[in-house]
Amino acid sequence: MGMERRQFLRVACRGAIAEIFVQGASVGMHSVEDVSDGGLFLASPSPVLPVNTHVEVHIVDSKPRVQCQAQVVAVVGPGEARPSGYALKLEAGTEDVVAAVASASAARPVKPPAPRRPTSEHSLPSEMPRVLIVLHSAGLRRALCDALGAFRVTAVAFAPGELERGLVKSLRVALFEMVSVDEGIDRMAALHAKAPKARALLFSRKLPDPVGRKRLQEAGADQLVLPPLEPFDVLKRLFTKARGDLSKLNDA
Repeated sequence: MGMERRQFLRVACRGAIAEIFVQGASVGMHSVEDVSDGGLFLASPSPVLPVNTHVEVHIVDSKPRVQCQAQVVAVVGPGEARPSGYALKLEAGTEDVVAAVASASAARPVKPPAPRRPTSEHSLPSEMPRVLIVLHSAGLRRALCDALGAFRVTAVAFAPGELERGLVKSLRVALFEMVSVDEGIDRMAALHAKAPKARALLFSRKLPDPVGRKRLQEAGADQLVLPPLEPFDVLKRLFTKARGDLSKLNDA
């Protein structure tokens, strides 16, 4: 499908915070950009830890509180395609860090901003769309289309029952809401039948179990997004899926 394959599905949990310790000393609090069953990415404006550093990570506000051992496997500096920070690999035998991060994220809710203006959803634009948004909430669909439109990225949005209307070959990124793992897999299959190179982000109000996350990853999911679905945070993730350059979303 024209995308690199990962061993584990990345899960975006907005609002979760992690504290890093090196040899018992805290090196600060960091927001969790995403997490998987194999590791997590922690944002840091000025990362100072070198690659191969062994760290202890405490997930703040998780219930129960989770501590895990990890190793820094990559450091992203300021100005690169994704936020600066640390890519951490979890050590074997670590408990379900994904669930811990999800619970911590739920403890720090973020209210999505209201959409700025109404957006037409039920017809394809004159320019071939590059982004497809399929969500139950009409307000969220409009807000995301508005955010993308501000950067002249052509997007279309539909309710889940109208999915087929938005599937076109020109798509580069799609965001689907799913209520079950099987539904998510079916929607990705429909997407890749029409647009084999498109990346799939899945929005779920409930975290699937590890087996379900593995099934989604094997079916081609690029990332799983959990509530709250804040338009500009999702917009940032869409930029990352486009390899950090918005203009590439509008390339022919």
